[in-house]
Amino acid sequence: MIAPDVNALVYAARPIVPAGASPGVMSRLTYLKAFPDQRKRLERFVEQNWFAMDARAKRAGYLVDNHLLRGSPADTTWDLLEISTYADSMQHARIDSKFRAIIRPPHVIVRIAGREFRELGRIVKEETLRWQATSR
Repeated sequence: MIAPDVNALVYAARPIVPAGASPGVMSRLTYLKAFPDQRKRLERFVEQNWFAMDARAKRAGYLVDNHLLRGSPADTTWDLLEISTYADSMQHARIDSKFRAIIRPPHVIVRIAGREFRELGRIVKEETLRWQATSR
């Protein structure tokens, strides 16, 4: 699920939107900045924790897909971009309450080298995108 760097997003944006998805598809983008020398550990933390919970959310129908992209070395404001995609605004609106009530409680945090998220990095920005159909 890891792309070589964020430049792949520019060229692969269409495949990130699930085939046959409605025009109301939404994605939540979470930009992460690793603390010094912690990027690889932060990446593993996201894969083993966030993606484990996202897999449960996908099975329950609360999430369509997710991706993790590495940032460009030229842009030092963030290191990883986690993208969660929802079928529509209703699914997006439901995820927070369902996540807290159903998805997160059974998950046991997997520490990476004995560290939790707050010791590996931080969220620097979050945004939500609504995908629009385009014609070529």
